[in-house]
Amino acid sequence: MRAYKFLFLHFAVKIVLTGSLLFGFGIAIMAQEIASDPGHSDAQSQQPAVANSTAKTRLQHPVHIVPLVMPATQDSIKTGAVLGASVSYFGGPVISNVHVVAVLYGTGNYLPNISSTNPPSIASFFTDVPVSSLFDMLTEYNTLGVVALDGAPGSNQTIGHGFFDGQFTITPAAVNNGAVITDAQIQTELESQVAAGKLPQPVLDAQGNSNTLYMIFFPVGKTITLGDASSCQSGGFCAYHSSTRGSNSLLYGVMPDMQAPSLCSQGCGAGSPFDIVTNVASHELSEAITDANVGNANIVGRPLAWFDPFNGEIGDICQPNEATISANGHTYTVQQEFSQLQNICAVAPPEFVFQSPPTKINSGVEFQVPVFLRSGQGGPFTFAGAYNGTVHFTSSDPTAVLPPDYTFNSADKAFHVFVFTLNTPGNNQTITITDAARPLLTGSTSAIAVASPAVSQFTVAAPATAVPGSPVAMVVTALDANLNRVTSFQGPIHFSSSDSAAVLPPDSTLTDGIGTFSATFNTLGIQTLSVQDAATGKPSTLSRNIKVFTPGANTTNTTVSVATNPYTFTDPALYTATVTAGGKPVVGRVVSFTIDGTFTGSTVTDNSGQGQFFLSFLLPGLHTVFAEFEGDSFLDSSSSTPLAVTLNRAPTTIGLKSLNPSAVFGTPVNLDVTFSAPITTPTGVFPTGSFTFRDGGNPISLFTNFLPGLQGVTLSVIALTVGSHNITVDYSGDANFAPSTTAAITQVITPAPAANYSIQPDKSSVTVSAGQSATFILTSTSVNGFSGDIQLTCSNLPALAKCNFVPPLTLLAANSTVTTKLIVQTTGPHAALSQPPRQEHYSALQGPGILGSLLLCGIVLVGARRRNLGIQARFLLLFAAVVFASSIISCGGGGSASNPTPTPPGPTPTTPSGTTTFSVSADARPGAASPGAANPKQQLNISITVQP
Repeated sequence: MRAYKFLFLHFAVKIVLTGSLLFGFGIAIMAQEIASDPGHSDAQSQQPAVANSTAKTRLQHPVHIVPLVMPATQDSIKTGAVLGASVSYFGGPVISNVHVVAVLYGTGNYLPNISSTNPPSIASFFTDVPVSSLFDMLTEYNTLGVVALDGAPGSNQTIGHGFFDGQFTITPAAVNNGAVITDAQIQTELESQVAAGKLPQPVLDAQGNSNTLYMIFFPVGKTITLGDASSCQSGGFCAYHSSTRGSNSLLYGVMPDMQAPSLCSQGCGAGSPFDIVTNVASHELSEAITDANVGNANIVGRPLAWFDPFNGEIGDICQPNEATISANGHTYTVQQEFSQLQNICAVAPPEFVFQSPPTKINSGVEFQVPVFLRSGQGGPFTFAGAYNGTVHFTSSDPTAVLPPDYTFNSADKAFHVFVFTLNTPGNNQTITITDAARPLLTGSTSAIAVASPAVSQFTVAAPATAVPGSPVAMVVTALDANLNRVTSFQGPIHFSSSDSAAVLPPDSTLTDGIGTFSATFNTLGIQTLSVQDAATGKPSTLSRNIKVFTPGANTTNTTVSVATNPYTFTDPALYTATVTAGGKPVVGRVVSFTIDGTFTGSTVTDNSGQGQFFLSFLLPGLHTVFAEFEGDSFLDSSSSTPLAVTLNRAPTTIGLKSLNPSAVFGTPVNLDVTFSAPITTPTGVFPTGSFTFRDGGNPISLFTNFLPGLQGVTLSVIALTVGSHNITVDYSGDANFAPSTTAAITQVITPAPAANYSIQPDKSSVTVSAGQSATFILTSTSVNGFSGDIQLTCSNLPALAKCNFVPPLTLLAANSTVTTKLIVQTTGPHAALSQPPRQEHYSALQGPGILGSLLLCGIVLVGARRRNLGIQARFLLLFAAVVFASSIISCGGGGSASNPTPTPPGPTPTTPSGTTTFSVSADARPGAASPGAANPKQQLNISITVQP
């Protein structure tokens, strides 16, 4: 009885050990086979990672499929771009201006939207989408002037809009058109059809790269295989894009039928069957544009173009996020694609937005408008990327004063304030901002009405009296509602009078809003004189009354003078009128003053015939003054000749200092402005206007909230670049106060501390017995805002030792700390799970039986591969081979069960004793919104001592 029990136990142990060895050997063969197959696509490993995952593994081969994900498992898929996603340029070609050729692979049942070319159809989709906002976004993946990740030049291409070159139905060779069609058969058929002229020849761009993309559609009942993955099956794919092998590659996409009951109708998108088709087609179309020659890439390197080694191509990063786009009047469901510039999944490029520009502005007046980037998905302030582009401004106003080209920096955070001046009147003036390197990245203001200040009235300064037939001088001034001269008004103006016999000036223009003319009255009595805009007939002056009379025997003469001319309007001035008759002073008579045609005041002449008048409320500008003697029953009236008086604006002084003359880049710079003006001013007259801050003469900010009594202002500026800046501030002045400018001050901006990261182990050395593992905790810390992923690797380990990192990829957020566990496993008798082996285990595994069993397993696997069996089928065959081989070994491979002959085991492999210093290398890659690390590659040296 005991002999039978021992025989059973001996037989069971042999099966288990033999099966384990053969199973491991088979797995190794399969792993090597998969790794050596460039066309292999492991759908499970290529599904997008969960957002915020810290255990994303670096891909060993390019991803170029849309994985099929059943609705029941879609909750585990992220709802946005993978955290830390960042595509790099590996040097391969992109597609400059795609020419899409739709290919129907033989006859059969196709979705009507595919077989028909009437919109909405796949034909209209490929016509419309290549000119849509999605393609505008793809231009950010231009390779013009871009150096590849390996430091060598890239393909030097510019991505633009594309074309649809037609839809073709081919007749595949029977050998390539079975129920199951391999990728190799598709490539063979595509090359044959193009060579035979059944499909258009590829269109090449200026660099000789193919622009033609053959999008191949299959009817119902066809299963496509790519490596070990199959179309529309659980764990398989929805579609893929690739390229034929060789230097003259044809670029193509594979689109299986997606109609129910195919699993593609459930696991490849939402909506109608055509929505699913366009969703998947947009994924492959966008990826083919940005990573054209993926079919010839065996490793993560050339000829790949834009690729993320951890997350795949731009469609993989955002799968399965859907959106709708419109083009040429049609709307389609598409998949969002990863925008490196915006650091989001999107279907449109970002756009520049002018924040609340004015709808109306006076010509020649400076104004400022903040400009920011908004993501392609809409909504203010949602731009999540890092923008450092250079922008250029244009305007519909050819005389506009626009900012010089400006390069955004990290302190701007895609937001900057610009100062503009529009000079040409018009109701539809606009300003446009454009990225100098990306013409489709642009934005414009809405229509701005640029107006000259409106003329509220004309003043006519003329004498109160006139003699028939004698010309009299008059001055006409155009004023706005605030009684400021409208210097931009030119006219012409029209004169009219109640004296039908008067000789008046013809319609005439003004210069700087003012003009001097003469008129001759011929009809006695009180006559009127009026002025209007000749074009509109308004506004009209209040009629100026002029007394036209014939002088008698007692004529008088009146003159007027001012003590100082010109003078500042804030200073009172003394005006003097002198009246004489026959060369003698006229004493004790009333004399009055008119300024710009308006009665201003009167006084009585003294013994010298003079009347004096202090004037303290005349505003700056050119004014015309008359002194009028009205006369009486003894003396004739008389008027002075016009006196032109200039009143200057009040002087202002302005000062500037920096509260932090040396500041770190990205920190606020506080500029303090002091301002002063004369306080003796007419009631209610205070300085208005604006402060313009200038850097080297270029405006950088405008302060317009000028309040009565303002003594100064402090401006906080952030986006000054590193270096020395000459800062000045201008006070614009207004109608009453003169402009002024500060002396220049030097503002120094020093570099910000470099963004970086640090990595430290919790201990520098450890001692273990051979077979045990050593665990280290590595702490990674963001320095000065660095964020990104850190790849860790080991080198120079002791013999028969290996290392493992948990998680394998470290994701580091800005200004945060994360830990990674490093496990170094040695080999030897002290392994935690090892047990003293029974001798019969080793004896059972000796001899030719093992070799035969291994050979059997290898034959099974090779045969399975040649029959194109899937992974699951190979595992079943392998298991059957293991069982069979175990039976052979148990029955006669190692001696009889009743009388075993033990064979001593060989020496246990052991990590040698001693101390070894090994290296842990860290390689950091910044995220899209992070500055690069100052020291991306770092190394730790750690010692491990192994004892027997």
